[in-house]
Parts: sequence; C-alpha cells; structure tokens
Amino acid sequence: MRRFHTQPECITASTITFTGPEAKHICQVLRLKLGELIEVFDGSGTIYLTQLTSMDKNKVEAQILNHLDAPRPTHPLYVAQSLLKGKKMDFLYQKLTELSVEGLYPFVSQFSEEKPRQAKQNERWQRISLEACKQSKRPTTMECFPVSSFNDLLESCSIYKTKIVFWENEDENFLSSFPEIFRSGSPTIIMLGPEGGFSSSEVDAARAKGFTSLSLGPRILRAETAAVAATSIIQFMMGNLSSRAVIDWERSS
Repeated sequence: MRRFHTQPECITASTITFTGPEAKHICQVLRLKLGELIEVFDGSGTIYLTQLTSMDKNKVEAQILNHLDAPRPTHPLYVAQSLLKGKKMDFLYQKLTELSVEGLYPFVSQFSEEKPRQAKQNERWQRISLEACKQSKRPTTMECFPVSSFNDLLESCSIYKTKIVFWENEDENFLSSFPEIFRSGSPTIIMLGPEGGFSSSEVDAARAKGFTSLSLGPRILRAETAAVAATSIIQFMMGNLSSRAVIDWERSS
C-alpha cells in the first residue's frame, strides 16, 4: 500500500486533503484511481488508512477509514554531525532517518571543509528526511535542526543526560566497553566530526560540557561510515531496532 505525508492542519475528523506536489504525485506520477486505499502519516506518529474520494492535479481528498498511533521510542537518540563535503550530508539525513534518529544537529567545527548555506540547505535536508520516512515507513519525522557553531552546539546539548563524542584518537575508552551507558532510558546525543576529525581542544571542550569520549575501534572510518556505524550500534544497544509491529488494518478495524 502506498504511503503519503500531509500536515496535521490538512486533516479533519473524516477527511485528509493533499495539495501541491503530493497531489500531483498521486494523480500525475502514480496515476492512482478513485477508491484506492492509501496510508497517510502526519509526522507526529499517527498513521491513517484512507480511501481516495476526489482527485485532480491540484487537490486530492481521501476519506479516513481508520487510524493508529505508533509508539515513540523509549530511548530517543540524537546525532550531532559536523558538516561533511558534497552530498555526504544528504546521505546521512537519509540513512539516519531510516535508523530512527530523533533529531540531527549539523554544526561547523575547526576542520569542517563544507560551508553552511542555511535556509535552502536545511529545506533540502528536510525533504530528503521526509522521503526517507515514506520509504522506510517511519511514522514520525526526524527533527532537522539549523546549522550551528561548535560552541553553540555544546550549549544546546546541555539538555541531554547521556552525551558521547566519538574521537579517532581516543585510546582508552571504546564503545564496546560501555554498553551500560546507553541503558539509562534518557535521551542520548552522540557527536561526530568531519573528514579531518576533531581537534584535541574541541574534545577537551566537549568533555568539559559532560561528554564522554569514545572510540569506535581500531579502524579509521570515513566520516559518513562512522556516523552510520555508531548510530546502528547504539540504536541496537538501546533496543530501538527491535522488530516493528506490522500494520494489519483488518485486525485493527
């Protein structure tokens, strides 16, 4: 069954309305027919079973037949990633959305080679994340925070109890040795550097703000590989990659 996204304000008690690109996608790209069933999610965790009742290229309406509220993760994970070159950030927004990261903080650090382009860049990342939600059938959208400086990021992270900075020069503390650190149940944030890594002064500043420095292991990973590897391992350790419930609309009716 096809899945589409709409804003909460486009949902009434009985009807969901699509306009703009989503309406065009339904009518002109996919050429769906009146009476077809589709799933719709609003990004906040509610999924709707609907039936198409009215269609043209500018406006599509669907009748709500049923809805379910998906559970939120009990151990939410946030990722802070220093800006990477080219389309590597696009790749991360897609993959971290698929891996159920709650929010992604992009920031500029000492060795960042990419320069922020602010509004248009953030809009692009939000679109990539939304498409990844549709593809992966994730019921909630990943929060895409604006690009910040390294110092501003550290201040933003004060709200998190568990804070990890991954550093390739860390030779005492390894991720595999600290499984218990990710079992507190509180929101966790991990911070990863750019292609050139973090400077020792940046790691010291992070530690002063409550971060624990860890190594991913003996290999020097590409920045984008490190982010996906760390996220996957930690999500598994926190139980956020357990089997999802398959939506059975007939059984839920």
